[in-house]
Amino acid sequence: MCKSAADAAADSSDEDEVTVFECVLLFLHNIMQEFHCAILKLENESATLLDILEVMSRLRSQLNLRRADRFYGHKTKQATRKLSATEQSKFATLIDCFFEKAILYLEANFDFDDPVLSHTSCLRLSGPLEWDALEGLVNKLALDIDEDKLYQDYTVLNSVFEFILENLAPDKKWNRVADQGVHPVQQSQEHLCQDDKWCVDLAAEVK
Repeated sequence: MCKSAADAAADSSDEDEVTVFECVLLFLHNIMQEFHCAILKLENESATLLDILEVMSRLRSQLNLRRADRFYGHKTKQATRKLSATEQSKFATLIDCFFEKAILYLEANFDFDDPVLSHTSCLRLSGPLEWDALEGLVNKLALDIDEDKLYQDYTVLNSVFEFILENLAPDKKWNRVADQGVHPVQQSQEHLCQDDKWCVDLAAEVK
């Protein structure tokens, strides 16, 4: 329904005259792709707690950037050029109001400063682990883990970090570390602690 309306608005934008309403439809068709992308990532079967903060933060960031840059999408821009100055001002006011309410809604319904989510971000393995961040996470989750073994595994993991494929989802990265048959550096496997497998414990806590 929304797509059909947007398609109709796009067709009418090729004509000499367009309305503010048609421009709003074009904008909504464009901006909803950001929300749709975020929803798909969160609903993905491989999604874990590690993904939530990044997905939500990216969505809010995109909304803020589009608002600041007044980027409404190419088709919307082409259509708004056919509006009168008064209509363009009305359109801009409506869209700014949309951005403001959308961002306020996200911030009212999602805690971007959640201490657990912020601590677990280090487990995404988007870069080498930092001991302070890892230690903070263990303390925050009150995990019963031998810190001596934890530190040993932490150093081993960072030493083989370059072999973990960047394009893998966080859970797949951890599987690559923990799975004896998949780990990329066979010589490092014997150094990973077999008795407590701290990475599996952490993954279970944040799953």
